[in-house]
Amino acid sequence: LLPRLISLLDALRAHEPADAQEQLERVDEMHDFDLTQPALVESRHPYTDACGCEYELRATASPCMWLRFDERCSTIDSDGRLEVYADTTLLHTFSGPPSAWPRAPLVVHSPLVVLRFHAAARKRARSGRAAWGFTVHAFGYEPCFTPPIP
Repeated sequence: LLPRLISLLDALRAHEPADAQEQLERVDEMHDFDLTQPALVESRHPYTDACGCEYELRATASPCMWLRFDERCSTIDSDGRLEVYADTTLLHTFSGPPSAWPRAPLVVHSPLVVLRFHAAARKRARSGRAAWGFTVHAFGYEPCFTPPIP
């Protein structure tokens, strides 16, 4: 059933205007969030061929950022990746199956985090699977280093 659905989707894409996909992707190119409240940051599910998006997260009232990845985060083979930057420094690159993505929350010691998602054109006929993408719940975080009061 899945191969039939994929071939149907490919046939539909062949009939859409050439710039329609580009117009959709431009909407997601850049998003800014100021984390006075928790934010949900995500790619499309499944993500599309040859797409890219960038999210700038700022926690102006916190020295750190707490990122929790959805357990479904995944890309197929090496066609997509999520890069996590603290300000301008690359900290991590995530790609591959769900087991290759963080299970525990990731704490970034910076009030500015940039998430960049890149996806190349996929060879769907080879993989036969859809790629889910990523979802991250982001929170401003202030670590507490004082001992608990007895």
